[in-house]
Amino acid sequence: MSFKPFVTGTAAFGPFKEESDIDIVVSEKDGLKLKKLFENLKIKVKSLQMKKKYDAPTWYINFFGRKINFIMLNTQSDYDDWYIATKSLQKEKPIKLRSERHRKFEYAKTSWIDKKKNEDLAHDIFGGSSIAAPGKYRKRVGEKHDAQD
Repeated sequence: MSFKPFVTGTAAFGPFKEESDIDIVVSEKDGLKLKKLFENLKIKVKSLQMKKKYDAPTWYINFFGRKINFIMLNTQSDYDDWYIATKSLQKEKPIKLRSERHRKFEYAKTSWIDKKKNEDLAHDIFGGSSIAAPGKYRKRVGEKHDAQD
């Protein structure tokens, strides 16, 4: 599965500083292709490594002194969680304290998951529409950000 990449983290919702890194969400398939491309181009990527970050496999490069993280996701559900949490934090004032940004981001992901589960349960009990299907939530709030297959 392949998704439309998007920027998350402080580059998306601030506060972005001179020393800030850039976080890009990609599908695992696309992330591994990009990794191989950098390796084949023999771009100086000494810091290129695979590691576990934010509950998703992540690798990074140092590009002209800027750290760029590639966060690789596997499922539509994970993609929706990250996308909606990013959009949620973009609607707020930038949060200066890193631990508070991470807490709010994780809360936004969790509250979306809880909302999805609650609406699925309501759908199962009472019938009607559910937002659990990919893209329905964003359609409902007037945003368009389609994943690609």
